Amino acid sequence: MARSTVGADRSIPPTLTLHIGRDRSDDSESVERFDGGKARTYHLVVDGRGPVGRVELPWPQLREWLVALNVEEPPRKLLEDLGDAVRSFLTSLLKSSVQSWPSLEETLLRAEKAGKPITLQLQLGAVELFAVPWELVPLPGGYRLGQLQRCVLQYEWAPAALPRGASGRPGRVLFAWSRAAGMRAG
Repeated sequence: MARSTVGADRSIPPTLTLHIGRDRSDDSESVERFDGGKARTYHLVVDGRGPVGRVELPWPQLREWLVALNVEEPPRKLLEDLGDAVRSFLTSLLKSSVQSWPSLEETLLRAEKAGKPITLQLQLGAVELFAVPWELVPLPGGYRLGQLQRCVLQYEWAPAALPRGASGRPGRVLFAWSRAAGMRAG
């Protein structure tokens, strides 16, 4: 579920959190291992209570696209296809949630236009989800998620449902950046 966390201190940027896990019904393979050979089904974890929505990611196709990304200048069509596939996944995944992906996009773009920082925290419960190019997700206005200058994408390993009442504020820091500064999708 997308959850917004705003501290009493106004200097702490708001955080939108998505906790995504892999369905155990797919197979007995550990969420810490993945061979990428077949499609997998994922769900959204809502407030530590359990899965909402089930959506498949076509890993054989994604894997081909990810391998093709390993060139200095990947083809624009490849970037678009990958971004569209991830956006479709997010849209379908959040369809059964309180907040839809388009409403989260609006929140992110509003913060960007207002020059206010915001964090999109991705709590990922399967190792292969760290290979998904979340930054390529297209947004209205020709942006891609990774091009938002005021948005921090925070990735967190969360293999099991978070207990109720968990603050959603981990004690770890990950710093990353992109060389794509100034590039516009289009």
